[in-house]
Amino acid sequence: MSKSTKILVLPVYKRTWLFHTLRDEASSALAETEPDWTKGKNLIDKLSLASKQVNHKINDFMKKRWSDMQSAKEGTIDHKLYQAAQSVLSKEDPEESFFKSVPGDTRQLQVIYPASMSEVAVRRRLRMAALARYARHRRQLLGWTLASIPQLPLVLTPFPNVTLYYTVYRLVSSYKAMAGAQLVKSSFASSDQQQLERARRAIAEARLSACKGGRGKRGQGHKAKANTGSPESPQEAQGENPKPRGSLPPPVFLSSRTLDEVVRPLDRWDTPLSDESAAWLSQHFSLSGLEDLLARARRKAMEERKKQRGGKEGGTVGSSSTAGTAPGSTAGSGTGQVPQPQGSRV
Repeated sequence: MSKSTKILVLPVYKRTWLFHTLRDEASSALAETEPDWTKGKNLIDKLSLASKQVNHKINDFMKKRWSDMQSAKEGTIDHKLYQAAQSVLSKEDPEESFFKSVPGDTRQLQVIYPASMSEVAVRRRLRMAALARYARHRRQLLGWTLASIPQLPLVLTPFPNVTLYYTVYRLVSSYKAMAGAQLVKSSFASSDQQQLERARRAIAEARLSACKGGRGKRGQGHKAKANTGSPESPQEAQGENPKPRGSLPPPVFLSSRTLDEVVRPLDRWDTPLSDESAAWLSQHFSLSGLEDLLARARRKAMEERKKQRGGKEGGTVGSSSTAGTAPGSTAGSGTGQVPQPQGSRV
């Protein structure tokens, strides 16, 4: 069965976007069923099913534990742990949460974006996010692994292991995000390979048509050169380049008018995406946790906006100082001298 993962593209505010994953009902129902290792045909299948069965039991235990902490009374240890976990999750980058949520058994990616947005822009943003996050979480995985080694003796001590728990959490989180980014990156790699094959076939056809249209010995010489100079041209013309093993097919991009009417990408340049829109999207697409991700994305967009305004204000102060005004002389190097202009303009 083909296990497809859909990715929603939601512009939040200015240049900040939010990616959110959702799986089809068949894949979700299949993921909820516990695998049985005894149904394996051979030893390798049984070991694979046994690993999936252990992971399924661990996930069920963690979900039950998280539900118990959510329903815990105020003042209890479980309630305090839930508040601490919420504080940690609230500081997590939305892109990291997105790549962590990409299932590892995905066989097809479907990207749903508002109809008024450009497919080229959506493709470029998702590709750059996957490349950047893969490199970043790969470095973080190494760093958190090295940081966890000196803390291993704390397991044998009666002291609280809060720092070790947090380190292990960050290690697992970096690993999951890196795996999700690798999956998206491999899907785009397949798309790049197909585009390269089409370009090669187009060049081969252009050379062949140029050779056929030539006259005399010059045309025959070009034809012989085209036939002997590119030994892989028959394969390119027939599209027989093999697909690399383990790679996903190229992602499918689907425009949605309904999503465009709700999100309104042009309005997001003036105002952030509202909670009402997020609630409607959660109900329409059966999403979970979208409101929390949207709040984090809005906070990230506001912080980037403040940084940009601070940079612009610094630029205006710097320009006033080069103009030789009184505020520039006091806010310059502290010597009270008016900076000289770098050059003159005509």
